Amino acid sequence: MLNKTLKYKSGFTLIEVVFALAVLLIGLVGVLALFPVGLTASKKAGDYTTAALVAEQVIANIRSAGYNVYTAGTYVLGSQGPPGFIDVDGPEDESAAEDADDLPEGFSWEAVVTDTNISNLRRVSLAIYWVDQLARDVPEGYRMENFVTYLAKYN
Repeated sequence: MLNKTLKYKSGFTLIEVVFALAVLLIGLVGVLALFPVGLTASKKAGDYTTAALVAEQVIANIRSAGYNVYTAGTYVLGSQGPPGFIDVDGPEDESAAEDADDLPEGFSWEAVVTDTNISNLRRVSLAIYWVDQLARDVPEGYRMENFVTYLAKYN
């Protein structure tokens, strides 16, 4: 009676273990494939946030300089811009010239000031440009975001 062996042993067969590992591996590869997508989206969101902050800073400096400093024309300051980006002399305002030093690396801006049909009111169209090495959908790897504000002359 002591030498009795069990007829059925409990446990997993080799096929079951291999199949379970294959299912686990497929799931793990699927999750890992999402990481580059998430990192790209995070960088893109960060760049757009930085562009909005740069625009806020530039608009504040343009507004503080005032209506008389920014006459109708094109003003460009920044470290670099997209191909065909023309450097135009900016205003004689010292604080605006300092903007170029305060810009994050790879960011630049262009402001186009135009007179409106309303007297003593100018429209400022601000374009923020930045380098995006991950950009596959834009030429030359540059992205751009536009902002608009108005300058009024107060008597």
